[in-house]
Amino acid sequence: MRPVTFAATQFACSWDRDDNIARAEALVRAAADDGAQVILLQELFETPYFCAEQHARHLSLAVPLEE
Repeated sequence: MRPVTFAATQFACSWDRDDNIARAEALVRAAADDGAQVILLQELFETPYFCAEQHARHLSLAVPLEE
């Protein structure tokens, strides 16, 4: 069995989806540069965690799988 290096990301998200994706990408690239072979992103990294409350506005955060 050979060793595998894992990394996990964690950062505070804003409501700016593009900024959050760019931050996640930078963290993934940094982890890969440091030798990580498997990189785990935090749950719901594109937006702040909204699941604690149910509001119709949160449904607008959904995007088709193709994107």
